[in-house]
Amino acid sequence: MGMFNRLEGMIIDKAAMAVLDMVKNHPGEAHQIAERFETCGLGHIAQSWAGPGVNLNIDTDQIKNVLAEEHVAKVATRLGISQDAAVAKIAELLPMVMSGVAKDGRFPGPALT
Repeated sequence: MGMFNRLEGMIIDKAAMAVLDMVKNHPGEAHQIAERFETCGLGHIAQSWAGPGVNLNIDTDQIKNVLAEEHVAKVATRLGISQDAAVAKIAELLPMVMSGVAKDGRFPGPALT
């Protein structure tokens, strides 16, 4: 959990913190989210967040395909916005959050922390 704690200290934006909490509280954490991207044919996007270099962007349709509605709903509730607005915020912030928690080209999860 050290990586999450380090990133929490750097985040002051409420929306970014909501997305970080979504990643932390997702079953399997960031590792499982990256696996979902892979399953949906978007593994190259998640991998761009794990290593050095440019983080590829993701759009709202891709977020809807990768994340379960319950995860989007939690972000929406926390921020007091619609689910569509939450999807847009997640699409905007997930690359930064995932990049921030990645270590040595890998995403943390229960077996990797």
